[in-house]
This record gives sequence, structure tokens and C-alpha cells, in this order.
Amino acid sequence: ALAGGHGARARGACRDCESDFHGSPLAGKGPLVADVAGFYRAFAYAPEDETAAAPDHVAPELGFLGYLAMKQAYAIHRGAADQAEICAEAADAFREEHLGVWLADFCERVQAAAPEGFYGQAAEFTRRSIAAIERGRP
Repeated sequence: ALAGGHGARARGACRDCESDFHGSPLAGKGPLVADVAGFYRAFAYAPEDETAAAPDHVAPELGFLGYLAMKQAYAIHRGAADQAEICAEAADAFREEHLGVWLADFCERVQAAAPEGFYGQAAEFTRRSIAAIERGRP
């Protein structure tokens, strides 16, 4: 969790996992984390350091979108339009079902906690990038 204008770390100041924003009070984090992990398995996505972050942490979730974009570009390069479309549809679904539910709120909290620092600027860049991606898809 982030806190402070200089990016100091402080537990609880700014939660950085999707389940911290909308996990089920009855079912807990399990179903949500399982769904995220299911997306990853379906596309053979394995973050390099699986022990460093939960599957629903902001870093692997954003990494997954980048991974899907790479797979989509490779499919286009190979002339596999059907595979490219599958990647695009999965990215849209993942943004809608996961990142779209909590990322904007997360970015706002990071910017509030570190408005002048690196993390605040990274949060603003992330927010704008996701908005631009969403505008680019019909």
C-alpha cells in the first residue's frame, strides 16, 4: 500500500488489490481471485514473480492487458485475425469485469496520497492510458 508525497510505503493507506475494492463480504476474495486467475490460465499468462503479488494486484492485472496486446499484435502479424479478435475480446472483458471496476478509484487514491511524486504521476498515466484504450475499441 502506498502513502506519502514521496511514495513512502505505509500499510493500509492505499490498497492495491482488486479484492480490496469489491471482494464479496459473504464469499470473501476467493471467487474474484479465481476468476482473475482463470483469465491468466486461459492465455498462459504467468507473471515472472508470482510470489510477489496476488493475482488481483494492480501490477499483474495491468501486465495481463499488456500481454494480451502483445499476443494480439503477434496474431495480426501472423495473419491470424481470429486469434487477434479473441485476444481483443478477452482484453475488453478483463477491463470490464476487473480493472474497470476498481482501477479508476485506485488511481484517484494514489494521486491523493502522492500528488507530486512518482506514484501519483504513474497513476495519472495509467488512468489516461486505460481511457485511451477504451476509446480505441468500438
